[in-house]
Amino acid sequence: MARPAPRRERNPFEQSEQGGAVTVLTQAAVELYYDYSRLPEDKRDAAQRAARVIKPLLKRTAEDIFLIGHELTQIKEMLPHGRYTEWLGIEFGLSERMAQHFVNVRLRLGPKSEKFSVLPPSTLYLLAAPSTPDTAILQIEEQLDAGRRISVSVVQETIRTAKRSLVPPEPGPPTTIEGAVTRRERPPQPTPAELALLSRALDDALAALGEPAASVYLALMDDGDLAALRKDLRSLRLRVAERMARLGELDQPT
Repeated sequence: MARPAPRRERNPFEQSEQGGAVTVLTQAAVELYYDYSRLPEDKRDAAQRAARVIKPLLKRTAEDIFLIGHELTQIKEMLPHGRYTEWLGIEFGLSERMAQHFVNVRLRLGPKSEKFSVLPPSTLYLLAAPSTPDTAILQIEEQLDAGRRISVSVVQETIRTAKRSLVPPEPGPPTTIEGAVTRRERPPQPTPAELALLSRALDDALAALGEPAASVYLALMDDGDLAALRKDLRSLRLRVAERMARLGELDQPT
């Protein structure tokens, strides 16, 4: 009985044309919808090739996520501003937010793709999020090296623990040399002009974090952190408005 040929491990970063005639034929059969005449002529072939690689891989197995992220990273650097988002939406039905998940996986975990490709896709997105500390990635890598099975809950708890370790402890009350607690001086109360200036600054910040500009910040933070930042800004703006209203009542003649 003939021995089966050894299984060849696939490198997720190798060019897809190296996969043989079947892969090339499969890519050739992929239907494209984007109008590539809208792109610079010297970039069209690269964008079309990337589209034919990405579309059959959108089943998003863990190994293929690295390849999709690799292709998207290259095309994002090539295309003019605005064309990348347009290409994503028309060609794949992807938002830039979803595409950024693939890119994050490529950038943060790509050098060790063979090791991390055993994880479910959802855990890859969590680990590669911009807000995930490097220590969390190292801890998961150590667990993989030890042969442990990694679940989504394990990754979530590892990330939470790593984030808590980065938060500095609350400062205690100031003390004198003898150890006696000193009184804290109350900061001066803001004037109406200062409150008005702060209110305008908060309005500008919220406008800058709104759609479609928010997609720019997804390379720096994940969805939850962006939502929390918006919530904090709205809360602060409400407190400023309440303080301005109270000052206005005090200024009214009795």
